[in-house]
Amino acid sequence: MQTEKGQSIEDASMQMIDDEIGIHKYNDKEWPIVRRIIHSTADFDFARENKVIFHKDAIQSGMTALRNGCSIVVDVNGVIGGLNKQNPKDFQNKIICNISNPEIM
Repeated sequence: MQTEKGQSIEDASMQMIDDEIGIHKYNDKEWPIVRRIIHSTADFDFARENKVIFHKDAIQSGMTALRNGCSIVVDVNGVIGGLNKQNPKDFQNKIICNISNPEIM
């Protein structure tokens, strides 16, 4: 659960990204994803020159898969902390992170 101050900081960060990038070619479904990538990496180049390209069905297919209970695979435990906690419960999504699994290493 995010604190009010934490949300305020995140909102300000997202506004800074919007201000820096300005006009872009992403639609209303794509832009929040690209903006989150920039926020996570601090690399504004992801929004320039179409460095992130979406298949026309990617977002809808991803949303459908999540609603149907697909697993969410992440590469580090820190990503788990950033996930919305309620949606995986509602849709019975299993969250998988094997970074510390000795069988994988």
